[in-house]
Amino acid sequence: METPLGATDGQLIIKKKEDGSREVIPYGADKFALALGKEPRTIVVLDADSKEIGATKGEFKDKMFYIQPVMGAISYLIQF
Repeated sequence: METPLGATDGQLIIKKKEDGSREVIPYGADKFALALGKEPRTIVVLDADSKEIGATKGEFKDKMFYIQPVMGAISYLIQF
């Protein structure tokens, strides 16, 4: 599924934060992406308690920024 905000092969929640960052919560998705105007500074991987468990990378492809999934991740904090 693709929308103007993102793309996924499952379900995807994109929460825009006041500071301009975004929290991405994939559910049942192996691939997911966001429509971004620029590359993020960092992508922080969060667990079920919203604690940082690492970082990941992504890449632009077909005008979307695809995030590399991490085992055990519940969400991803995209920071600019």
